[in-house]
Amino acid sequence: MQITMNNSQFGAERQEKRFVIVGGGYENKGAQAMVFSAVQALKEKHPESDIWVFVSDNKNANYNEFQFNTLAWDGRLVLRLFLGKLKLFIKPTISYQEEHRIRNILLSADALYDVSGFMLSSHFGFRASLLFLLRIALAKKYKIKMFLLPQSFGPFSYRFTHKALLFPLMKLYLNYPVKIFVREKQGLSDLRKFTDKNLVKSLDLVLFSRPAGSSLAFKNHLSRNNPSLLNNGLRNVAIIPNSKLLQFDSRDNILLLYKGVITALRSNNFNIYILRYSQDDLQFCRDIAIGDKNTLLLEENYDCSQLSEFISKMDFIISSRYHAIIHAYKSAIPALVIGWSEKYNELAQEFKQQDYFFDIRKREAKDRALYQLLQLTKKYNYEKGILLEKIRDISFEGGQVRGTFNFESDDKTA
Repeated sequence: MQITMNNSQFGAERQEKRFVIVGGGYENKGAQAMVFSAVQALKEKHPESDIWVFVSDNKNANYNEFQFNTLAWDGRLVLRLFLGKLKLFIKPTISYQEEHRIRNILLSADALYDVSGFMLSSHFGFRASLLFLLRIALAKKYKIKMFLLPQSFGPFSYRFTHKALLFPLMKLYLNYPVKIFVREKQGLSDLRKFTDKNLVKSLDLVLFSRPAGSSLAFKNHLSRNNPSLLNNGLRNVAIIPNSKLLQFDSRDNILLLYKGVITALRSNNFNIYILRYSQDDLQFCRDIAIGDKNTLLLEENYDCSQLSEFISKMDFIISSRYHAIIHAYKSAIPALVIGWSEKYNELAQEFKQQDYFFDIRKREAKDRALYQLLQLTKKYNYEKGILLEKIRDISFEGGQVRGTFNFESDDKTA
């Protein structure tokens, strides 16, 4: 995609602040929600600022539809920018002009915000962790203030050869960001082996943000079709799966669990909707819905604001997508959580919903999940009251996260 700019955008004439957001994306709606929340917070504090979003999941995105600037970049480009003159040894993936444009934006950036969500972890392997650290190294090289907005970290159970490279880099670079906001206590414990002075425990950014409607992000927001409820007087439940569950058990066993969930919901007279929060989950959603004509599969590529609003109309949800749970809790909608990492467990505990969290890696989880589902069909109104109380408390939290967007200093270095 070509973006036209005047020369003053990069020169001394530019007076407005310039901010860069990395680590997010558009195909995963949780990543999209993080981007939209960061953009909204920056626009509120700096209405005239120049905001750029650098993303790597650009297969199906139309960048022209957004009301802010977006450019594609990837790990190879980050490495080339970091290496400088040595980049000749790394084959480029984009044109020289686009690479030069991104370099100039970074050189003139006032701050860089990372909204990765969950990347620095052995769950995602060596390459993902190395790319995460390279982005910090790049910010340090260009002397850009950097903030790692609330995300999950760890475990760091890499193989020995990967630890030998990654751990020194983590020691070197994790001290650089001004603040690292960590969503879980376990993540704080894991990170303290490498840094301490810049760590802050925080809930997710989306919880502290005002609802980011489609009008904030999209130029033609009025033409977007919203998902609608069935008008039959029945109660409503949304199922939001995560294809990563298939890494921890067989497809047949996971599908059998969801078939049991659907059967239990059907016998209790609920409308059932299956939503995808990521392009990666579409086929998995289809597999769950197949053979059940009474389950409504919503295949359209809705944005995170549309999905959040739809979830707010549910009686409760069944989710394995973290930000679907965030959107639900924010609207005081209970969730039966089928997770695979510590972030789900601590989120449920934070909202006093631990009875409805199940770790798919544990054999007994499936039987307990079905039992607790039946309990939730009877107690969801009670659980809504608990969530409402917690949401009121959260309105007084998040000051440090919101403070990162104030950014009054002209000094680019931390």
